Amino acid sequence: MDSHTRRAILASFSGIALAGCTGLSESGTTTENGSLGESGTTSEDELPEGCPTSLDLDVRWPRELDADTVGEFVTAYEEAYFLRRLRGSDSKSRFYSVGVSAYINEEPTQVDTGYEVTVIFEGYAEEPSMFFMAYEVDSEGIPKAEDHNIKESRLPKDSEYVSIEEVEDQRLREILESAAESGTAKSDFIYDGAEIEQYAELIANLSSAASLIDDNGGNELAYFDVNGTGVLLEIDIGIVHSDAGGEARYYVTEYVVRRAESTSAEDATSPEDRELLECRLPE
Repeated sequence: MDSHTRRAILASFSGIALAGCTGLSESGTTTENGSLGESGTTSEDELPEGCPTSLDLDVRWPRELDADTVGEFVTAYEEAYFLRRLRGSDSKSRFYSVGVSAYINEEPTQVDTGYEVTVIFEGYAEEPSMFFMAYEVDSEGIPKAEDHNIKESRLPKDSEYVSIEEVEDQRLREILESAAESGTAKSDFIYDGAEIEQYAELIANLSSAASLIDDNGGNELAYFDVNGTGVLLEIDIGIVHSDAGGEARYYVTEYVVRRAESTSAEDATSPEDRELLECRLPE
């Protein structure tokens, strides 16, 4: 028995399905917004175009709806939906964190065989950014540039210089060589979490003076020997915090889940105009 068959059998006993799975229907014709009509028959042709469809958010979708069950469903669904939106390609990076919450703003209202539900969603994301700064240094390891802002107390106590021959990364080599030639060099900002992790580990592995930067960000310094010229490299990882939130209006029936964001009363749309997120076929 495959996993889909097993889920369908379990759902038939529990009376609850995961959002996106096929659901049981009552006798009746479904209309474009997913409610039942009056013809006394069930027709897949009456469901919205593109049905079945699912975002696979793994949220339990009640078959028998009332104000309580639909409210709980929409709250859980919106949190899963908004969490996916906030997460990007950096979601697996240790420098990336995200949090969401949702709550019902008004008592769900029954419309036809479905419910209108207004939900407030809030969340935050903390995303990393990184850049390199490199300085030519004198015999004592102090940057020659007059406008540098590195205090002597921050300079590595271990004055071991890593040979540029040990540096295989092309971007890092170019920054070090540019600083050795012109006195200073700065990289572009890097925002990819996986790439930032790789550079943090690379610098910590290359130089015994540098530690691995923790999840909260920070900076480290290391000395390099660029063909006889001393260069001090600074790696700086910062964490940018951003907040997001708003209001969403759901229309939920046994067959469809529709959603629209709204910022004012004028943004309220009829059910069939809202984005179709879930649709399951009658049996």
